[in-house]
Amino acid sequence: MDLTLTLLGAAFGGVAGALVPRAAYRFAVDPAEPWRTRCPRGHALAGPWGGWVGLARCPSDGPAESGCRDGLGQVVAPVVSALVCGVLAAVVGARPELAVLLLVTPFAVLLAAVDGTVHRLPDAVTLPLAAATIALLGGVSPIIGSLVPS
Repeated sequence: MDLTLTLLGAAFGGVAGALVPRAAYRFAVDPAEPWRTRCPRGHALAGPWGGWVGLARCPSDGPAESGCRDGLGQVVAPVVSALVCGVLAAVVGARPELAVLLLVTPFAVLLAAVDGTVHRLPDAVTLPLAAATIALLGGVSPIIGSLVPS
């Protein structure tokens, strides 16, 4: 087990996991409702990619005690993502498929957060994630094949 790789994996998971709560908040709606575009206090969710990417905090927040939070599990998502990515890095090691697993983990945490809230998985995440995972694993498979002794 390479401690440096484990720590780098956990750091990546923590940073990527910090971006999960806003998307989880936006996706966690009943099937008949549109995805959320405003924080709980009514501020528009702005930012990169139409406000989907960003910390769980709307830009019009003042001091922390009066600021509105637009995400669920602001601490839980980054911690879970960091733990899972760290464990994956420790178990898989320096192999090509580790990059794919680390990239997929924050999306899996997002799906878990949405499912835990509204008991459904948004197709807008599951379908592209499945296709991307297959494509990425297919892309690294020649590298994996070259590493296996014949």
